[in-house]
Amino acid sequence: MSLKSYDYDRYAPDYDLVELGGKGVTAEGNWFLHKLFRRHRVVSVLDLTCGTGAQAIGLAEHGYKVTASDISEGMLKVARRKARGLGIRFRHGDMTQPQPGKFDAVIAMFNSVGHITPAQLDKTMRHVSKNLDSGGLFVFDAFNYDLLAAHGSFGHDFIDIATDTGKTKVVRFNRNSLDKRRRVMRVRHRVYVQQVLKKPEIRRDSCDLQLYTAPMLRDMLRKNGFRRTRQYGDKFRKFDASSSLFIVTVATRD
Repeated sequence: MSLKSYDYDRYAPDYDLVELGGKGVTAEGNWFLHKLFRRHRVVSVLDLTCGTGAQAIGLAEHGYKVTASDISEGMLKVARRKARGLGIRFRHGDMTQPQPGKFDAVIAMFNSVGHITPAQLDKTMRHVSKNLDSGGLFVFDAFNYDLLAAHGSFGHDFIDIATDTGKTKVVRFNRNSLDKRRRVMRVRHRVYVQQVLKKPEIRRDSCDLQLYTAPMLRDMLRKNGFRRTRQYGDKFRKFDASSSLFIVTVATRD
């Protein structure tokens, strides 16, 4: 069974405002990647799911040679505009399909892998393994099933984003439901976007997100040639299955 995904082309113009608070990059996440990559002498990076460039741009600013791919032409259009002068190579592509080239590291951040099925993720891992030389890194994050199954907010609306840039206010409400058999969470968003003193615009969307446990991801990686795996939790601290919302995985190719 396939997963329902966002219409990212329609979402692209508002993505930075809603997801990044209007900042355009993820400073904390990019600093984590930079420290990790500097330690492993990474030079070239493939961002499999670059979106509007939240990681690709930050890494390019740190001096990495970045190739950035995304399935959404709308997201790529925004990323290219933001990245002028940085030398990032952009291309249209699906993370589940083979990617050309060899890289020191491959990334897929912001729960990108949650938008594909386990079979598709398995295929993606096989392809990524071929893009990396021995010792290359694959870094990605996913929602932690163990926490959401035990403590997830389901059956009622809750606010997960509230942003005020001074010119624009954004409030996003979520209503989630969990299919424990498939480990899939249906996310329904209702977003209010208000320019100063104007009537709010209301936007609605929904998607399915595949959830994983930390051992599931380690087993999948091991099967696809990644023997050494480290996993972190929220804010890139120590992972705890009972309290971490995210699983940030750093896998090293044999």
